[in-house]
This record gives sequence, structure tokens and C-alpha cells, in this order.
Amino acid sequence: NNAKWLVVSLVFPVSLGFLIAYVMKARLVFAPSLLRTIVFFPVTMSLIAVGLMFLLILNPVFGAFDTLLRSVGLGFLVHEWFGDYRIALYTLAVISGWAFTGMPMIFYFAGLGDVPKETFDAARIEGAGHWRMIRSVALPQLRPVTAIIVMLTLFESLRAFDLIAMLTKGAPFGMTNVLGYLVYMESFWNSRFGYGAALSVVILVIAGSLAAVLLGKV
Repeated sequence: NNAKWLVVSLVFPVSLGFLIAYVMKARLVFAPSLLRTIVFFPVTMSLIAVGLMFLLILNPVFGAFDTLLRSVGLGFLVHEWFGDYRIALYTLAVISGWAFTGMPMIFYFAGLGDVPKETFDAARIEGAGHWRMIRSVALPQLRPVTAIIVMLTLFESLRAFDLIAMLTKGAPFGMTNVLGYLVYMESFWNSRFGYGAALSVVILVIAGSLAAVLLGKV
């Protein structure tokens, strides 16, 4: 569960944050400042508030998302987003990633501002499209920024608790149980404080090891 959570909650916000930052920097979108504000706003929200919002949006009976799917003829995609053991963990990870996307977006936007404009101009003269400029110009220049972003996103993922406690409480069948929520359950529900503390140390060791690896690659 933790591996799945880490992959989804890492890849989704980092990729989306970079794409939004690039689109704004390349001025491919109207009102980039407004878009930046909208994308960053969920970062300032409590995850409890985010959970309540998505509890309503993803309600299978009257939720806006499933209603939209039905209205466009995609009713077969309607799910119990928090009750289906096959997708509940991924649903929570995507929501968590959505709420955190503003952070990598801001870092990447600032990082792209430090990439010399002449580098993009030279690539454009050579006939490079946006995808080629992303792959060959932007991403190599942003390796240190990416390492920091990945490290911060991993830390955010490892301490996952709020959304799970709010929306599923580890259900269905324990499929949304991750280390952060397990620490809480073992310590405060089962009164196994020693075991909860040991799990906290495991999270610390994992976070420290990942940080050392990432910073060593910068």
C-alpha cells in the first residue's frame, strides 16, 4: 500500500506541477497569474477541508463528478470511489497529489525563470517543439530543483494521515492503510505506544534514506 501511495502521490503532483509551470512560463495559457493562484490555493487548505470537498464531489449518488460522467454517456465509469477496494487507495493518492500540486508548480516556475532565455531561443531556432524543449532543455537544467521537489513530495506522502482518517479510516479491507495512519491507530486506538513509536522511526529512516539518495544525485 505504501509503495502504491508513494508512486501515485509523487508522480501525479510533480508531473502536473511541472507541466503547469511550463505552460505558464511559455505563456501558452491566458492569465498565467490567475492560474498560478488557483493551482496553489489547495496547498493553503486543510486536508480535512479538501477531504470534505471531495467526499461531496465523488459521492456516487449526487456527487458532481459521477453526475458529469453520466451526463456525457460515461456512466459505466461511475464507482464507489472510496468504497471499491481496487481503486480507493489510488483515489486518495490522486486527491492528496492534487492538493499538493501547487508546491512543485511554484518551485518549477521559479526554476524555469533561472534557465537562460537564450537556451530556449536557440532550441526554437533549431526547430525544437515544446516536447523537445521540455525533454532536452528544461528538465536537464532543473535537476537540482526536481531533486528538492521529489524529496518534499516524498516527505508529504510518508506522513499521509488526514485524508485517510477523514475519508476511509483504512477501509475497505485495510486497502487504504499506510504507515502514517497505522502509527495513529496503533498508538491511540490500540494503545500500543511502543509499536507506534517504532513505526515512526521506520518512517524517519525511510525519509532520511530517500533524502540522502536524492541529495547525493544533485
